[in-house]
Amino acid sequence: MKYSILNIKARGWSTKQFAEHVENIVNEKAQEGFEIINVSFGNDFGDFPSAFVTVRK
Repeated sequence: MKYSILNIKARGWSTKQFAEHVENIVNEKAQEGFEIINVSFGNDFGDFPSAFVTVRK
């Protein structure tokens, strides 16, 4: 099994829009057969929201 980390960044989105975008990506990856290991939210160096999604296939 191989692990991958997806780094998703938001530029100019509201928190709600960004959370929905990440949720859609997580659902897409699950439908593609990936196991979702972890989803974490934080900020990058420019203080923009970021999400890190760890998946395994």
